[in-house]
Amino acid sequence: MSRKLSKFGKDAGMVAAGGAVAYAGLLAIVAAIVLLLARTGLPLWASALIVGLVVAGTGYFLVKKGLDAIKAEDLTPRETIDSLKEDTYVANPVRRRAA
Repeated sequence: MSRKLSKFGKDAGMVAAGGAVAYAGLLAIVAAIVLLLARTGLPLWASALIVGLVVAGTGYFLVKKGLDAIKAEDLTPRETIDSLKEDTYVANPVRRRAA
């Protein structure tokens, strides 16, 4: 079990590192889009504002969609509850005699 946890920790670290590198790449792409819009004649502040609004709107949409999906999910461990109820019934000899 400890070997599996160690491997899981290393794998989780790789996922985190990959996410950080991907985020840095996204920031570079956003900066490039801002500069590209500025080359079309827009002031730099307007280019950054437009790109920022688009990125923030996309982020809001993704967060809202994820939160709605989480709220809709029933996280109650129904099978575990039923199993525990059954175990309690089987383990309690007084209830078995009464039934």
